[in-house]
Amino acid sequence: MTVPKLPLQTLPAGRHLLEAAPAEQSCVRNPKWQQRLDVFSPYKFDNSFFLALAYGDGVLTSDMALVRDNRTLPIVREYVRRQPDRFSSGRIARSMIKLSYAP
Repeated sequence: MTVPKLPLQTLPAGRHLLEAAPAEQSCVRNPKWQQRLDVFSPYKFDNSFFLALAYGDGVLTSDMALVRDNRTLPIVREYVRRQPDRFSSGRIARSMIKLSYAP
């Protein structure tokens, strides 16, 4: 697997990997729209969220902040390098479930 060099420049405006409309425009047109935060494999726990960040295709501004901050960039790089089967280890999955209950 080729790991992209980080940080990468974001794609030009309107050019998303999946050619989807930006999240804020989708919400304006249809307030009931639900934006997937992991556009590549939303029903699978793997590293595709971090791969999208590496290619400059994070959905939220806070997602992209992870690759622009030198404190979190090494963590993103580590998760990009992880093989998908290693990513679904019990520890990470349990941590994500706990985090989902945070107030």
